[in-house]
Amino acid sequence: MSLKGYVEKEILFRVHAPGRRVAELVVMVENVPGALAKVSGLMAEMGINILTSFLRAKASERETVWSSFIDMTDTGLEIGDVVERLRKLDVVLDVKYSEEVGELLVDTL
Repeated sequence: MSLKGYVEKEILFRVHAPGRRVAELVVMVENVPGALAKVSGLMAEMGINILTSFLRAKASERETVWSSFIDMTDTGLEIGDVVERLRKLDVVLDVKYSEEVGELLVDTL
């Protein structure tokens, strides 16, 4: 599985958030217990609100992909800062992101 190309998704999302700073994150993590907790825990420490998300995991695969829409309005952070901190986690293999376009963010990753 690779984030370099197409990420298989069963559901596409959109977020309408007037006046908010939202972004989409697609995080590839090791498929081990606690990996998602580490990622979401770090996001909570940064003050990021997870608006919606879904996880695609198969027990037979070494990695899994977690997609989420996040609200960074009250954090003072840029998406690049968030991605940089996530990439430092030992369970994170790759991160892709898409920033808000106007008040509507559509899943493009």
